[in-house]
Amino acid sequence: MPYLGKQSEQVGVSVQKYEFLQGTDSSSGATSFSIPSDSGDHVNVWLNGILLVEGAAKDYTTTNSTVDFVTAPADDDIVRIDVVESFALPDALKSSGDAMSGTLKLNGGIQQQTSADLSGTYAYHQLMLSDAFTVAGDVTISDNLVLAKLSDDSNAITISNDTSTRTITGTGSLEASTLAQTPNASLTGMTGTVGSGVTIGSAVNLDSATFPAFAKSFFVKGWVTFNQSSNTILSSYNVSSISHPATGRTIINWDTDFGSANYAISGMASDSSNPLIMTLYNASGAITSSSVQIMVQYQNFNLADGTFVSVMAIGD
Repeated sequence: MPYLGKQSEQVGVSVQKYEFLQGTDSSSGATSFSIPSDSGDHVNVWLNGILLVEGAAKDYTTTNSTVDFVTAPADDDIVRIDVVESFALPDALKSSGDAMSGTLKLNGGIQQQTSADLSGTYAYHQLMLSDAFTVAGDVTISDNLVLAKLSDDSNAITISNDTSTRTITGTGSLEASTLAQTPNASLTGMTGTVGSGVTIGSAVNLDSATFPAFAKSFFVKGWVTFNQSSNTILSSYNVSSISHPATGRTIINWDTDFGSANYAISGMASDSSNPLIMTLYNASGAITSSSVQIMVQYQNFNLADGTFVSVMAIGD
């Protein structure tokens, strides 16, 4: 015998069941029961185990969000509503490599990973959710890659290496943020601007990165600690050498030049027994884009060689 009901155009269903005890889960005399459903879903309504008939002149009517009884169920009656959500198998997505259009509805929510790897080429807009990221291979970004957390849990998003030296290059942008607040850090246009909310592993290579102009004023571009008496560098960054032309005077040569001579220097000096004063040498040309000459004095302004002198320079 052929099926006499409405022919379904779908090939799969999912049934969501909702049950109410009248007078307990609903108010006495209630006629309207709220249910979530979408256009195209089918609804079956049961009263004390008996399947009811839909229709304004029959048992109930439905909308996308409610079932409305023509006559209110009695207290302690059991109302069960089945929402039959239908779908077509052609609309199902493959486990990988597939795409969809339209709105994606996730009743179960999105679960964030605890860790994820970064490697290869990212050539399109992409969002990755994880607490931490490991650079597991060289990375090229030619569009926009967003590394995110669902919300701010007071822990920074970390990017670390996998014990090998890796590079991050490309013409795109790398951003780090949480979805529930304003982004807290951004590597925009691969310029290497790092905000306070991102931790970069020691083996991530940013040596060739360029930085926006406003950020350059925050960076110490060169510094050195040295023994002026023995003309010996103790430790330094971006300093190629020092020379000692006379008592109390030292020329510091930068490894990478500044953009001009208009940068700032600061420092201090001491020896084993006397407080000393460190200043810029009072002669024309004492500061250039490639070097700076400082002098050290006693408080009576006589020149002296400090056993510990530190100098740092900030600027473009």
